[in-house]
Amino acid sequence: MSRSKAIRLTAVLGATALLATGCLGGGGDKGGTASASVEIVGAFSGSQQVGFEADIAKISEDLGIDITYVSTNQFEVVLPSRVQGGNEPDIAIFPQPGLLKDLVASGDIVSLADAGVDVAAATDAAVPGIIDTATVDDVVYGLPYSINGKSLVWYPSPEFEDAGYVPATTHQELVALSDQIKADGTAPWCFGVDVGWPGTDWMEEYVLRVGGPEVYDQWVSHEIPFNDPIVKQAGEAVAELLLVDGAVYGGKQAITANTFDVADDGLWTDPPSCFLHRQGNFITSFFPDDVQADLAANTKMFILPPYEGGYEGQPILGGGDFMAMFDTKNEAAAQVLEAIASAEFGADSAQTGAWISPYVAFDKSLYANETLAAVADLIYGADVFRFDASDQMPGEVGNGTFWTGMVEWMGGQKDLDTVLNEIENSWPKS
Repeated sequence: MSRSKAIRLTAVLGATALLATGCLGGGGDKGGTASASVEIVGAFSGSQQVGFEADIAKISEDLGIDITYVSTNQFEVVLPSRVQGGNEPDIAIFPQPGLLKDLVASGDIVSLADAGVDVAAATDAAVPGIIDTATVDDVVYGLPYSINGKSLVWYPSPEFEDAGYVPATTHQELVALSDQIKADGTAPWCFGVDVGWPGTDWMEEYVLRVGGPEVYDQWVSHEIPFNDPIVKQAGEAVAELLLVDGAVYGGKQAITANTFDVADDGLWTDPPSCFLHRQGNFITSFFPDDVQADLAANTKMFILPPYEGGYEGQPILGGGDFMAMFDTKNEAAAQVLEAIASAEFGADSAQTGAWISPYVAFDKSLYANETLAAVADLIYGADVFRFDASDQMPGEVGNGTFWTGMVEWMGGQKDLDTVLNEIENSWPKS
């Protein structure tokens, strides 16, 4: 939800040399299981850290390995500095794939298969496609620790169902549902582009649906240009839902004025001022207190459906955290990582309400509430997962021109062709 972008290695080394001495403490013995000690560094804290530490305590007891988790809110600064100083942890849990891939390119992150991790078993167990995010040239360098879903369309279930509305199963059905709600006198969508990222999410959703995962990957890596015809078609599909007259509660002014945390407010008025809101599963923590008090009774969601004539399966867009290693001979770390990368891990983490397992056989009854279990069910049922595109693009595009371009287009300041061409022209040349 923070939308922070991976800071490139060269941008932080000089400015953070002091941290290279290892302010957070040293890693475990890199020579094998002799020390039976493993240090894990990650960015998550709070209740998620509490759940994680309870879960790794069980692994520690089972394997006879001391496991320490160190949390830092400056992960993208601290970790490269520790690597530069030769003080890398045994395992790092990356909140974004960009820094992980930077450290792969610099030779610091090692192949998990070479480290003895059963990558095939984890791949078979994980949500289809998620491990592609941490794969470079067909070599797997990271396995997922957590997953989250963005492709969720939330609605106020009692009022939605009383009105006779039915969740859509294709984009074309979603257009028809939007038209039906509008004909009944209510704006179908709650939406605000904020500083840009809710708009980039919508574009990513439809590049994935119209073009499919292969085209999506080519777009992310700039193997096809940002203004490719598939990308334009994706934008036109978004416009068909959001940018026609009467589609969004509050109109064009609300689109550019609404921040993400209040954009859903129209769902909860009496009667609803809008009926549909596409947002990631984190958004429930911003719902009104009375809605949060009984999520299952007040709201439901359906997955943003496929686009007819595009990718034939049901894709899902999202994010997650990925675990990686720095030493192929670190047997204790390989054992710990492999234990975390399974459907058996996470009983305590699931109870926090802040974590979803990326492994489809995970027991959904362990989740803190019905809504989180329902989100997990939608994620596990998808045919392919793809990580948020803007988080993988160069910073000047991903959280630069892509963000500003969505505000300009969705706010009516520029047309789609102009925005796509400008973003394409902003892509770094080398």
